[in-house]
Amino acid sequence: MMKILVTVNTYYPMLDGVQAVTDYLTTGLAQRGHQITVVTPMSPGLPAKEIYNGITIIRVNIYTKYALYHGNRDDYRDLIIKLSEKNDVMINVCTQNALTDLLFPVLNQISCKKVLHIHGINDFKWRKSDFMDWKHFAYKIWKNFQWWKLYQFNSDAIKKYDAVLQLHRFDPGYIFFKKKYGIKSYILENACDKRLGELNGIRKEKYCVCSKLYNS
Repeated sequence: MMKILVTVNTYYPMLDGVQAVTDYLTTGLAQRGHQITVVTPMSPGLPAKEIYNGITIIRVNIYTKYALYHGNRDDYRDLIIKLSEKNDVMINVCTQNALTDLLFPVLNQISCKKVLHIHGINDFKWRKSDFMDWKHFAYKIWKNFQWWKLYQFNSDAIKKYDAVLQLHRFDPGYIFFKKKYGIKSYILENACDKRLGELNGIRKEKYCVCSKLYNS
Protein backbone atom coordinates (compact mmCIF):
# COMPACT_ATOMS: atom_id res chain seq x y z
CA MET A 1 0.00 0.00 0.00
CA MET A 2 1.18 3.51 -0.83
CA LYS A 3 0.23 6.82 0.73
CA ILE A 4 -0.45 9.31 -2.06
CA LEU A 5 -0.98 13.06 -1.75
CA VAL A 6 -2.73 14.80 -4.67
CA THR A 7 -3.19 18.53 -5.21
CA VAL A 8 -5.76 19.53 -7.84
CA ASN A 9 -7.61 22.72 -8.74
CA THR A 10 -11.02 21.02 -9.10
CA TYR A 11 -12.33 17.94 -7.33
CA TYR A 12 -15.61 16.50 -5.99
CA PRO A 13 -18.23 17.89 -6.10
CA MET A 14 -16.89 20.31 -8.73
CA LEU A 15 -17.14 19.08 -12.33
CA ASP A 16 -14.79 19.57 -15.27
CA GLY A 17 -12.37 17.53 -17.38
CA VAL A 18 -9.49 17.65 -14.88
CA GLN A 19 -11.82 16.69 -12.06
CA ALA A 20 -13.17 13.73 -14.05
CA VAL A 21 -9.73 12.27 -14.75
CA THR A 22 -8.45 12.91 -11.22
CA ASP A 23 -11.56 11.34 -9.69
CA TYR A 24 -11.23 8.31 -11.96
CA LEU A 25 -7.58 7.76 -11.04
CA THR A 26 -7.79 8.49 -7.30
CA THR A 27 -10.90 6.34 -6.86
CA GLY A 28 -9.20 3.48 -8.70
CA LEU A 29 -6.10 3.77 -6.54
CA ALA A 30 -8.19 3.86 -3.36
CA GLN A 31 -10.07 0.73 -4.46
CA ARG A 32 -6.72 -1.01 -4.81
CA GLY A 33 -5.91 -0.32 -1.18
CA HIS A 34 -3.81 2.84 -1.46
CA GLN A 35 -4.34 5.69 1.00
CA ILE A 36 -5.27 8.85 -0.93
CA THR A 37 -5.38 12.44 0.33
CA VAL A 38 -6.61 15.15 -2.05
CA VAL A 39 -5.99 18.86 -1.39
CA THR A 40 -8.24 21.21 -3.38
CA PRO A 41 -9.63 24.78 -3.07
CA MET A 42 -12.36 25.61 -0.58
CA SER A 43 -15.86 26.20 -1.98
CA PRO A 44 -18.86 27.81 -0.21
CA GLY A 45 -20.99 25.34 1.71
CA LEU A 46 -18.42 22.53 1.65
CA PRO A 47 -16.55 21.20 4.72
CA ALA A 48 -12.84 21.86 5.17
CA LYS A 49 -12.30 18.10 5.44
CA GLU A 50 -14.36 15.06 4.49
CA ILE A 51 -14.12 11.45 3.34
CA TYR A 52 -15.41 10.66 -0.16
CA ASN A 53 -15.22 7.15 -1.65
CA GLY A 54 -12.53 6.30 0.89
CA ILE A 55 -10.49 9.39 -0.09
CA THR A 56 -9.61 12.14 2.38
CA ILE A 57 -10.40 15.56 0.91
CA ILE A 58 -8.84 18.68 2.45
CA ARG A 59 -10.09 22.04 1.18
CA VAL A 60 -7.84 25.08 1.53
CA ASN A 61 -8.08 28.84 1.10
CA ILE A 62 -6.09 28.91 -2.14
CA TYR A 63 -7.53 29.55 -5.60
CA THR A 64 -6.79 30.88 -9.08
CA LYS A 65 -8.72 33.73 -10.73
CA TYR A 66 -7.75 35.45 -14.00
CA ALA A 67 -4.37 33.68 -13.90
CA LEU A 68 -3.61 35.22 -10.49
CA TYR A 69 -3.24 33.32 -7.21
CA HIS A 70 -5.21 34.21 -4.09
CA GLY A 71 -5.37 32.96 -0.51
CA ASN A 72 -3.03 32.18 2.35
CA ARG A 73 0.13 30.98 0.61
CA ASP A 74 2.21 30.32 3.73
CA ASP A 75 -0.46 28.17 5.39
CA TYR A 76 -0.91 26.17 2.19
CA ARG A 77 2.81 25.54 1.75
CA ASP A 78 3.22 24.56 5.41
CA LEU A 79 0.31 22.12 5.09
CA ILE A 80 1.77 20.40 2.02
CA ILE A 81 5.24 20.18 3.58
CA LYS A 82 3.73 18.58 6.69
CA LEU A 83 1.57 16.17 4.67
CA SER A 84 4.54 15.17 2.51
CA GLU A 85 6.24 13.72 5.59
CA LYS A 86 3.37 11.23 5.93
CA ASN A 87 3.07 10.30 2.24
CA ASP A 88 5.19 8.32 -0.20
CA VAL A 89 4.48 10.47 -3.25
CA MET A 90 2.92 13.84 -4.06
CA ILE A 91 1.12 14.35 -7.38
CA ASN A 92 0.50 17.95 -8.49
CA VAL A 93 -2.20 18.03 -11.16
CA CYS A 94 -1.48 20.62 -13.89
CA THR A 95 0.68 23.73 -13.86
CA GLN A 96 -0.91 27.15 -14.34
CA ASN A 97 -2.91 26.89 -11.13
CA ALA A 98 -2.23 28.03 -7.58
CA LEU A 99 -2.12 24.60 -5.96
CA THR A 100 0.85 23.55 -8.09
CA ASP A 101 2.69 26.77 -8.87
CA LEU A 102 2.76 28.08 -5.29
CA LEU A 103 4.72 24.98 -4.29
CA PHE A 104 7.63 25.67 -6.63
CA PRO A 105 9.60 27.68 -4.02
CA VAL A 106 9.33 24.87 -1.43
CA LEU A 107 9.68 21.71 -3.54
CA ASN A 108 13.10 21.10 -1.98
CA GLN A 109 11.38 20.94 1.43
CA ILE A 110 8.88 18.31 0.32
CA SER A 111 10.36 15.02 1.41
CA CYS A 112 8.38 12.49 -0.62
CA LYS A 113 8.63 11.70 -4.34
CA LYS A 114 7.23 14.47 -6.54
CA VAL A 115 5.20 13.89 -9.72
CA LEU A 116 3.66 16.46 -12.06
CA HIS A 117 0.49 15.31 -13.84
CA ILE A 118 -0.05 17.37 -16.99
CA HIS A 119 -3.35 17.78 -18.82
CA GLY A 120 -1.85 19.90 -21.57
CA ILE A 121 0.03 23.21 -21.43
CA ASN A 122 -0.43 26.66 -22.88
CA ASP A 123 1.13 26.40 -26.35
CA PHE A 124 1.27 30.18 -26.95
CA LYS A 125 -0.33 29.78 -30.40
CA TRP A 126 -2.80 32.38 -31.63
CA ARG A 127 -6.22 31.27 -32.85
CA LYS A 128 -9.16 32.98 -34.53
CA SER A 129 -11.09 33.02 -31.28
CA ASP A 130 -8.36 35.20 -29.73
CA PHE A 131 -9.35 38.01 -32.11
CA MET A 132 -13.11 37.91 -31.43
CA ASP A 133 -12.98 41.16 -29.45
CA TRP A 134 -10.60 43.21 -27.33
CA LYS A 135 -11.31 41.16 -24.20
CA HIS A 136 -10.24 37.88 -25.85
CA PHE A 137 -7.21 39.60 -27.36
CA ALA A 138 -6.11 41.17 -24.08
CA TYR A 139 -6.67 37.94 -22.14
CA LYS A 140 -4.54 36.00 -24.64
CA ILE A 141 -1.66 38.47 -24.25
CA TRP A 142 -1.98 38.32 -20.47
CA LYS A 143 -2.13 34.52 -20.41
CA ASN A 144 0.86 34.11 -22.73
CA PHE A 145 2.89 36.48 -20.58
CA GLN A 146 1.92 34.72 -17.33
CA TRP A 147 2.84 31.26 -18.59
CA TRP A 148 6.03 32.43 -20.32
CA LYS A 149 7.09 33.89 -16.98
CA LEU A 150 6.11 30.66 -15.20
CA TYR A 151 8.24 28.39 -17.39
CA GLN A 152 11.08 30.85 -17.80
CA PHE A 153 11.72 31.63 -14.14
CA ASN A 154 10.86 28.30 -12.50
CA SER A 155 13.19 25.97 -14.39
CA ASP A 156 15.19 25.01 -11.29
CA ALA A 157 12.03 24.25 -9.34
CA ILE A 158 10.36 22.20 -12.07
CA LYS A 159 13.51 20.09 -12.43
CA LYS A 160 12.93 18.88 -8.87
CA TYR A 161 10.02 16.71 -10.04
CA ASP A 162 10.93 13.05 -10.29
CA ALA A 163 8.58 12.39 -13.20
CA VAL A 164 5.84 13.86 -15.37
CA LEU A 165 2.59 12.07 -16.21
CA GLN A 166 1.09 12.85 -19.63
CA LEU A 167 -2.28 11.90 -21.09
CA HIS A 168 -0.79 11.21 -24.52
CA ARG A 169 2.47 11.64 -26.42
CA PHE A 170 0.97 14.12 -28.91
CA ASP A 171 0.50 16.82 -26.28
CA PRO A 172 3.03 19.70 -26.62
CA GLY A 173 4.00 19.16 -22.99
CA TYR A 174 5.38 15.69 -23.73
CA ILE A 175 8.23 17.16 -25.75
CA PHE A 176 8.46 20.41 -23.77
CA PHE A 177 9.23 18.92 -20.35
CA LYS A 178 11.68 16.38 -21.70
CA LYS A 179 13.54 18.89 -23.86
CA LYS A 180 13.56 21.90 -21.52
CA TYR A 181 13.88 20.22 -18.11
CA GLY A 182 15.14 16.71 -18.88
CA ILE A 183 12.28 15.12 -16.92
CA LYS A 184 11.09 11.71 -18.04
CA SER A 185 7.44 11.57 -19.05
CA TYR A 186 5.17 8.57 -18.55
CA ILE A 187 2.14 8.21 -20.80
CA LEU A 188 -1.05 7.20 -19.01
CA GLU A 189 -3.22 7.31 -22.15
CA ASN A 190 -6.80 8.49 -21.91
CA ALA A 191 -9.52 6.33 -20.43
CA CYS A 192 -13.17 6.34 -19.48
CA ASP A 193 -15.28 4.57 -16.90
CA LYS A 194 -16.36 1.09 -18.03
CA ARG A 195 -19.97 2.13 -17.49
CA LEU A 196 -19.76 4.13 -20.74
CA GLY A 197 -19.51 0.91 -22.72
CA GLU A 198 -22.41 -0.60 -20.79
CA LEU A 199 -24.68 2.23 -21.94
CA ASN A 200 -24.92 0.67 -25.40
CA GLY A 201 -27.24 -2.02 -24.07
CA ILE A 202 -29.12 0.19 -21.62
CA ARG A 203 -29.82 3.57 -23.14
CA LYS A 204 -31.93 4.03 -26.25
CA GLU A 205 -31.39 7.74 -26.73
CA LYS A 206 -28.34 9.05 -28.58
CA TYR A 207 -25.27 10.25 -26.72
CA CYS A 208 -21.87 11.50 -27.84
CA VAL A 209 -18.29 10.96 -26.73
CA CYS A 210 -15.57 13.60 -27.08
CA SER A 211 -12.97 11.88 -29.25
CA LYS A 212 -10.15 13.95 -27.78
CA LEU A 213 -10.65 12.31 -24.40
CA TYR A 214 -11.56 8.82 -25.48
CA ASN A 215 -9.47 6.26 -27.36
CA SER A 216 -11.53 3.60 -29.09
